[in-house]
Amino acid sequence: MEIYFLVALGLGLASTLHCVGMCGGIMGALTFGLPDEVRSHRLTLITYIAAYNLGRISSYTFAGVIAGLISATLVSTLSVENGHLILRAFASLVLIAFGLHLAGLFPKMQVLESIGAVVWRKLQPLTKKFFPVRTLWRAFGFGLIWGWLPCGLVYSALLWASSSGDPVSGGLYMFAFGLGTLPGVMTSGLMSSTLLKLSRVQNLRYGMAALMIIIGLSLFFMPHQHGDHSSSDSAHDNAHAGHMH
Repeated sequence: MEIYFLVALGLGLASTLHCVGMCGGIMGALTFGLPDEVRSHRLTLITYIAAYNLGRISSYTFAGVIAGLISATLVSTLSVENGHLILRAFASLVLIAFGLHLAGLFPKMQVLESIGAVVWRKLQPLTKKFFPVRTLWRAFGFGLIWGWLPCGLVYSALLWASSSGDPVSGGLYMFAFGLGTLPGVMTSGLMSSTLLKLSRVQNLRYGMAALMIIIGLSLFFMPHQHGDHSSSDSAHDNAHAGHMH
């Protein structure tokens, strides 16, 4: 599971570079909207920014749990081996598409974003309940809604997380993805110009894209943990049976 957790973290870092324009603008607006007494104290300001992002990552994690639960149902309808093979191939394709999109060689993910827009239209009015943001709980609540903002790269990560075939793993992968976005999103208010410049460096974008494609190809040929676990259990049972005889 460790390698998949690291991949999810890398996806978050890569998507932050790509989406810094949108997320940075939101974070900047939210920061500016805080009371003067909050913005005037650096530590208090960081606490509120952390609350926003904790809510956002919590929504990512919850979505990952749902996606993993759906994929687990899919696996249960097939044989375990075939189910995990299909999910692993799907995960590889998503990562490759993710990489091509970062490189500008894959069309905009409008289909994914249009699906997410349906959910966002239902949730967006709820943000009014949290304004003005005067407490950490309100900041966290707004972050929960923010996490469902339509974003093709977030949905790509969610599709990849669904390939885990397990709700706990799906949630953990999206949690790791969210952690990967933290450096860029939390510092976007202070380093927006620097991050925007980095996001426009073509060689850096191509490098991240190539890394995602390589990971996507390599993960497909990796032995699946469930299969390895089953094999080891089977070997253990056979050894135990031989010992009994």
